[in-house]
Amino acid sequence: MTTMPPRHDNGQHLPAPDPAGAVEDRLQLAEVRLVCCRDELADARREVRALRRQERRERVRALRAKVGPRISACCFVGLAGTGSAGFVVAVVLLLMGELSKAKDVLTFAGVAWGGAAAIRTRRR
Repeated sequence: MTTMPPRHDNGQHLPAPDPAGAVEDRLQLAEVRLVCCRDELADARREVRALRRQERRERVRALRAKVGPRISACCFVGLAGTGSAGFVVAVVLLLMGELSKAKDVLTFAGVAWGGAAAIRTRRR
């Protein structure tokens, strides 16, 4: 004897899966995967930004190491030359009797020489 009669399927019915529950389960699973993917994407973007920042810092460091001494030498020479020229102009103004103008130019020359001295000590 069988539990199901052979004709017209009029016997015991097998339980059918609930389609709404299955869809909700799949939807929840998809949402969990989406959240994981978003987290992984955010981590990947953070890592890319960090790598770009590190690369940029290395490029700037190399450029400063290459160009820095030349710039400081040029600034030193420029400020020392400007200070010397200002001193010569101040002496000429003193000889011409322009005391107030000579003081201003002498101050300018002193500031230029001070800047040159500061760059020179920083360079060493």
